[in-house]
Amino acid sequence: HRTPTISNSTQPQSHNSRNQLLSALIEFVLHSDPTIKLNGAAALSCFLSHSANDTNIPRRILSSADNGIDTDSNNNRGLIAFYEMITNKEISTFCNNNRYLNAKNTEQAKPIGATVITALSSLSTNLEFTKQFVKTGNGLGIIINEILNGIATPKNVIIATEAAQLLRNVCREQQNIKSFLNENGCQCLLSFISSKSTQLKFLAAGALADIVYHATSNTEYDAITNDPRKQLTDSNNLFALTTEHLSPYMTTITDC
Repeated sequence: HRTPTISNSTQPQSHNSRNQLLSALIEFVLHSDPTIKLNGAAALSCFLSHSANDTNIPRRILSSADNGIDTDSNNNRGLIAFYEMITNKEISTFCNNNRYLNAKNTEQAKPIGATVITALSSLSTNLEFTKQFVKTGNGLGIIINEILNGIATPKNVIIATEAAQLLRNVCREQQNIKSFLNENGCQCLLSFISSKSTQLKFLAAGALADIVYHATSNTEYDAITNDPRKQLTDSNNLFALTTEHLSPYMTTITDC
């Protein structure tokens, strides 16, 4: 243990100072050379694999990007690196079994893409993060594609559950609903409802309940027919948009 020394610098110290190692790893992931990308992603995933449901490590990674997570930028390079670790299939499917890099997690190593999805899921409990996630680099579309066609399909229950929790948290906020619907999110919920996993069914049902609530909570209803009569907020008719996207799945939703 070393006793902290008092700096003579007159410059204020940032509480969320950027970690230069993490910043370098982010840039490696975004490098054009495939070998550098893979090695950077493998090293970065080691930090994430130790985080479990703890958001401190992934938030520190994002804060260490050139334009940190706490800025107003919608192009955080840390998030873009995370998306690259999911969409680049050579990286996403790579299991980090290197015992020197991954220490005690070697035997339980997950594909890098799954590790990133777990980190994003843990971060999504924060409202400000979900806003940035939806706005940055088509993150929502990337996760939805992984659920429909990639590593987070319902047959991969563990990864799918993390992705489903992420979508569940996104749907808690009304401002995210239109993006969710336009990215074909309802088809994801249908796949979860049709799966054999009870937990996936519950998460999908919760997301659907939020979508319906947001679509109807600001709508004025006719006193006689109980039909939606007027949208009270400037939401480009969220009720109609929701109805359009949910209609093809009503039988399955009702069964659920």
